[in-house]
Amino acid sequence: MAVTPAPDEFPLRGLLLCRACRRWMIPIRYVNPEWTRAYSCGANCGQPDLIAEAVEDHLLLGALVRGIVTTLDRGWVGPAVTPDEMSRWRQADPSDKRAAMCSAYMRVEVTAAGELRPVWRHLPAPPPAEPALTGAASCP
Repeated sequence: MAVTPAPDEFPLRGLLLCRACRRWMIPIRYVNPEWTRAYSCGANCGQPDLIAEAVEDHLLLGALVRGIVTTLDRGWVGPAVTPDEMSRWRQADPSDKRAAMCSAYMRVEVTAAGELRPVWRHLPAPPPAEPALTGAASCP
């Protein structure tokens, strides 16, 4: 009997990079009545935690728009869709938030002000403006 793994309750795990400390943000839960989900750099960084639901909803919308534009081919005027990107989107389950995020983004950088700066997979990656990263994003 095959068991379907539960979807990751933190779809941005391994994708959020703090520009202030150059570390990957990790998923956490606040000890409160709602057990609020968030992403955090840890105690040694001044970056405020990001509430997961708001960040995920914002980035998921952008990812799904790119997925629709990529797979529908309806006169899109923008960066060309490569065969690799088309394949990635066709294999992604649209109901799987993590699959959509990984199909759209190489990583998402978080500024000191908490602003999200997505690094899209379909665009050339910008050169690093800071010291080298430790580790790598966890999407294939």
